[in-house]
Amino acid sequence: MTATADAPSLQSLPRLPRWAPPAIFGLLTLAMFADMLVFPGGRVVSSPGTDLALHFAASREFGFGELARGNFPLWNPRMFCGYPYFGGFQPALLYPPNWIFLILPLTLAINLSIALHVFLCGCFTYLWVRGLSGNSRLVHPHDIKFRFRATAEEFAPGLMAGVAYMFCARFFMHVYAGHLPHVCLVPWLPVVLLSIDQLTQTGNWKWSLAGAWAAAMMILAGYPQMVYYTGVIMPIYLLWRLVESPLRLRAVAGLAMIAILALGLSAAQLWAGAQAAEESIRQGGTSYEFARTFSFPPENLLTLFAPDALGSLSTKGRPLQPAALRVLASTRTRGRSGRPRGRLAPGR
Repeated sequence: MTATADAPSLQSLPRLPRWAPPAIFGLLTLAMFADMLVFPGGRVVSSPGTDLALHFAASREFGFGELARGNFPLWNPRMFCGYPYFGGFQPALLYPPNWIFLILPLTLAINLSIALHVFLCGCFTYLWVRGLSGNSRLVHPHDIKFRFRATAEEFAPGLMAGVAYMFCARFFMHVYAGHLPHVCLVPWLPVVLLSIDQLTQTGNWKWSLAGAWAAAMMILAGYPQMVYYTGVIMPIYLLWRLVESPLRLRAVAGLAMIAILALGLSAAQLWAGAQAAEESIRQGGTSYEFARTFSFPPENLLTLFAPDALGSLSTKGRPLQPAALRVLASTRTRGRSGRPRGRLAPGR
């Protein structure tokens, strides 16, 4: 008898309830932030003297305070001689989760916003990794609720990826520094990746809507630089996923639809930002010498697999390890049974 016949199918294995993954991510989030949410005592989740205390707290208090009084703050007169407020992106007035600042005390709103987005990092990454398995094709985005239900074999990779993304240094150091726009933007990236994966598998245009919604949230979260990086990487990721896709034309058209719809959904913020940029010191672009100041040396690609290969790199290399494992795990072949096989394939 073959090994395939002896092994139970995934469908025959007992399945965890669909609330289990969100519950685990929620408990981990509470374990990290419970004291700051229940008994903040005027404290916020960040280190004293960082950007949250020096800028973001006062900025959010001003902007959403003005909104609560019925004024839309295009200009902030409280810093220097004033500066374009809404057009600066970082106030993120149109980002829906930030609307809690209209009704909650500033300290609680900041802490709750950070905790919420750490929780979303886990949930969305779990869904993305679950969607990567061969038996997890989602015909419609509303099928996502069924992806939370999984066997133990399916559950473990998603859980590991979600926890790694929630607490990896590359993300969590922004929590330490109180970089609210970064923290609010990062959870939506797995949703864009999930949408691209499902477009290559199903070609359903509804995944373009899901991806556009997530991409618009990234724009509205207030850090356009990271949106730019995402725009550079997503076509490359799509090309990689197109290798085994039978729906290449639909997938390419779906990615184009994601970009167009996301720009439309966030047009008000983008238009104001473009107008503000015309009056900034960078209106003519930056010089090559300035742009290469923080370039990534090619030899540092070694840190993708060996974080300390070039000496002590602090937190710069370690967050890339889950990405390296993700690339290795996705390199697989299929046997006669059609089941993925490889060194890091789930359940092998």
